[in-house]
Amino acid sequence: MNLSIKPNVLIKDKLQIENSHATRLVLGVELPSLKTQKVLGVDPGSRNAGFVHLTKDRATCFQIKFPPKLKEIQKREKEVGGVCKYILDNYSIDRACIEYAAFGNHYGQVALSEMRTMVAVRLLDAGVLTDIIPPLSIRKEVFGHAKIKFEEEWPSELHKLKDAEAALVCAIYAAIKIGDNKL
Repeated sequence: MNLSIKPNVLIKDKLQIENSHATRLVLGVELPSLKTQKVLGVDPGSRNAGFVHLTKDRATCFQIKFPPKLKEIQKREKEVGGVCKYILDNYSIDRACIEYAAFGNHYGQVALSEMRTMVAVRLLDAGVLTDIIPPLSIRKEVFGHAKIKFEEEWPSELHKLKDAEAALVCAIYAAIKIGDNKL
């Protein structure tokens, strides 16, 4: 897949979604294979998360910082649900890719699993075709090699938004799968 990210940042601003803080970075891209389709990439997290809405000419990247101490599942669900509602209300989505667990990490996997499931349920309920794929498989499909670092591919402004950066790779994966018509 041929993707070009232009060096210019179209928009950079801060938003409040529920009690979470979001940094939004909109980048110009060239992805003509998407035509009219719109995809979403998600890097879920219990403290921070990334969401990227990708079209043929724009990547809208969200770096979400959830409030501290979201220990009760009801509070986590409210925050994640609010972010998903904001995305679904403001952006049309044909397909999504959520990053699955990185099995090398031993801590916090239960909370991450809950967050991933909450996002998947919201997307599936909205009728969005959703894939949940391990990070190494995503990078292998997008970059041709699972061990490549994002920093080698993206503009420096995006490096500050690590979760959004990972979500962009997930969005590109979803774009590839739309082109392949694969599940």
